[in-house]
Amino acid sequence: MDQDSPLLLSIPYDNGWSAYVDGKKAKINKVVSNLMAIDLKKGHHNVILNYQVPGLKLGWLVSAIAVILFISFLLVVKSKDKLRNKL
Repeated sequence: MDQDSPLLLSIPYDNGWSAYVDGKKAKINKVVSNLMAIDLKKGHHNVILNYQVPGLKLGWLVSAIAVILFISFLLVVKSKDKLRNKL
């Protein structure tokens, strides 16, 4: 690029996107009715876009807790059955 200019991306804007320009985190601007743009300085740049589903970490946490609770429930039921069989 011969001058400072925004890089307009034909990707719909979403909070899950992050951008890195030359290895440094860059701000993504919402432009032209919901598209993304990244401001770039004059010169050549390496741009990396990364998308992470919003709420994914929370979803994994809730799922892990549910699995732990389910396994705990099964262990309690099994131990009660063994106790009843001994009596």
